Amino acid sequence: MNKNKIIEGIYNDKQYLNYCKQVCRFGDLYDDLFQYMILYLLEKPEEELLRLYNSGGLRMYVARLIYINSKSETAPFYNLYIKNKEVNPLELDNVSSEETAEKEMLIIRVSKEIEKEVRECIAMNKYPSAAKLFEVYVEKGSYQSVVNEFKDKGIPLKYKTVRRLISEFKTKIKNNIK
Repeated sequence: MNKNKIIEGIYNDKQYLNYCKQVCRFGDLYDDLFQYMILYLLEKPEEELLRLYNSGGLRMYVARLIYINSKSETAPFYNLYIKNKEVNPLELDNVSSEETAEKEMLIIRVSKEIEKEVRECIAMNKYPSAAKLFEVYVEKGSYQSVVNEFKDKGIPLKYKTVRRLISEFKTKIKNNIK
């Protein structure tokens, strides 16, 4: 068992997505919470995930991660997406299971395309810049946030360049999915 297999198992286990639905009842925000949790796990060191998996504590760890990010005022996800969110009763539970399944399949396909792009970049011995920019874009939510993130790391990027690279990467993913 390795990190990718563990995360793939979590991603395919519908119990985690259902738990996100239970704790985060703002339209399809539960889907964002689920993706946030997966991205968080991807950043964890492999040794730590293996230790949690082997000790049997992974399921509780992920459940706690979901709960904290949906309820704790100090959690990054809560502050970005839930705090000050007005509840629209029309948004609650208005997504059919068929639409949810379609979204999940699209997410899986997009994730596989991103992984494929990263593998190709590594095989060609080049930095997967578009893929990395896209990951930061998904996490931060805007082109300007991507520019600021890399500026903070000492990597100067222009807004137009970031927008172009992310747009090209999105188009490439869409074409590969079709």
